[in-house]
Amino acid sequence: MLLQYGADPRLYAEDGMTPGQQSSFDHVRKVFDSWDISVTEKQLQKLQTDQEKQRTEDRQMTEAQTQQLETQLLDAEKEYEFVEKQVKHLNISVIIFTFIHSNRFVFIH
Repeated sequence: MLLQYGADPRLYAEDGMTPGQQSSFDHVRKVFDSWDISVTEKQLQKLQTDQEKQRTEDRQMTEAQTQQLETQLLDAEKEYEFVEKQVKHLNISVIIFTFIHSNRFVFIH
């Protein structure tokens, strides 16, 4: 079953033996010996293709999120500049209002 999902029977264990060589059962050894390695190659190729596709999708999602955050940052900067101008205008208005009311100007016609 593992072979059908891409397990590679050509890999060596730490002792230098392949899975087929390590098996103590003749019928298991026969499965490994008769296994069509092209099936493993196809599964490994599919795995590699799927991983590449996932990396591409992840990169695209990261780029989209980055773009969205950059847009939000620009919008926030514009709003900050607008509010900052409003505050400066209000500060000037308060200063003028305070000056006028504290000095009680008399206007002569």
